[in-house]
Amino acid sequence: MFTEVRHFHQYRDGLVGFDGVVLYKDSIIISPSLCEYALQLLYAAHQGVSQMCSRAESSVFWPGKTSAIINLRTRCSPCNRMAPSQPSAPPTPPIQPTYPSQCICADFFTYAGHNDL
Repeated sequence: MFTEVRHFHQYRDGLVGFDGVVLYKDSIIISPSLCEYALQLLYAAHQGVSQMCSRAESSVFWPGKTSAIINLRTRCSPCNRMAPSQPSAPPTPPIQPTYPSQCICADFFTYAGHNDL
């Protein structure tokens, strides 16, 4: 097997040729010399890893694409500076009362000039 195409062997079931263009599923396979250019185009909007992977999945393919996207995002200082510093906390379950009327919520409101509970 040729060394240039050996890394495509694991993707052989999804490879298709159409009018001289090789596709993997619905994505165009690009040459290694164009990978860096494609990464820059995908990353132009600084959308993050998940959006870049989504855009790349629908347009281009090369082996190692996901790891290249993650590496590019990790090296981007504007994205590192603007990214949320801490993930949001997981939801907390509601407090379960142990006896009646332990947890009561009430709203104060005014209607027609009367203050009510």
